[in-house]
Amino acid sequence: MDTQQGTGRAALTSAPRLTLSDRPPPAEGRVHDAVDLASGRIHTTPVHRPPAAGTRLQRLREVGFAADASMLTAAKYRLTPKHPYQASPKAWLDAFFNSTIGAGSPDDYFGTYGAGTGDNQIWWRVPPTFGTFEFWATCNASFSGLRAGPAVLALSFEVWPYQDATGAVVIDVGAQQTEIQITQSGARTVDVGFVHNGDPVLVAMVLLRPGIYDFVFHSVHLHRG
Repeated sequence: MDTQQGTGRAALTSAPRLTLSDRPPPAEGRVHDAVDLASGRIHTTPVHRPPAAGTRLQRLREVGFAADASMLTAAKYRLTPKHPYQASPKAWLDAFFNSTIGAGSPDDYFGTYGAGTGDNQIWWRVPPTFGTFEFWATCNASFSGLRAGPAVLALSFEVWPYQDATGAVVIDVGAQQTEIQITQSGARTVDVGFVHNGDPVLVAMVLLRPGIYDFVFHSVHLHRG
């Protein structure tokens, strides 16, 4: 899926056995992760519902990110599978699936992109090993015109590890990385506080380490105070 030049109509390669009527299993719980990218500190809290903006800001402050009180009131950039391109300020979402990576039948692993009514997600089933590759690439979000200074990248996704395994979701923002360890399934809201250096295009990548079985992406928002 490459949406920079398109208007949102795109699809990943899908295994023949998969249809958009299929769904991943229910997640076991919901979690909020607050991340200070510069220090690598992460605060993870089980929650019953997506946390309010004030709670999210407080948790960012607790990990050392100086979040402004108005920072999460409105997102400057919003990207979803249903709306993967934004004209102003310009931003776009790219998603990837490489059927040559990993062991096993190609039908066992897939990527499917759904943006119809009631279906706004990208779902990957991931092989247990990646051969010579360190990561499994899921999606990149590119943001144009973000001025220098503090910002918050907010991700919404669901994730399931292989049984008795620990995987990791790796978030790379402007070539700085943080890793969230995954030991059980869950729906996660991840807020990454960082300071943008003023580059004209900021790229945020979501990568997986071995140990993740299913990964479902829902949205990425970028907030600027």
